[in-house]
Amino acid sequence: MSLDGQRADPDRYTLVPRTLTFLFQADQVLLLKVDRGGWAGLYNGIGGHLEQGEDPLTAAVRELRPAFPVLLVSGYDTMRMVDNVLALGRVRFLRKPFTREELFAVLADVVRPNPGAQA
Repeated sequence: MSLDGQRADPDRYTLVPRTLTFLFQADQVLLLKVDRGGWAGLYNGIGGHLEQGEDPLTAAVRELRPAFPVLLVSGYDTMRMVDNVLALGRVRFLRKPFTREELFAVLADVVRPNPGAQA
């Protein structure tokens, strides 16, 4: 693809680093049909560019978040990346280990139309 096709921007990295995320459910994978550029009419995962200073995890969640509820699960709670992702809003974090009840409560909140609101 040409540099113009990559939509290079002087405020972004020259190489235009990108994320590509595939969402799986059992033996199925969610693919999106691309509607523009050199990939128009083809299928791909969900992804996009990294903003200056953005880490790959934050970029991937930023690309997913408008369309999908996001629950980040990790054994780490002080990672800079976790803080960056939570700052995006509408993202929940569950620290491992967790109980089944904690998982169910967070999942119920993640799929609620207005996350964070009382049921």
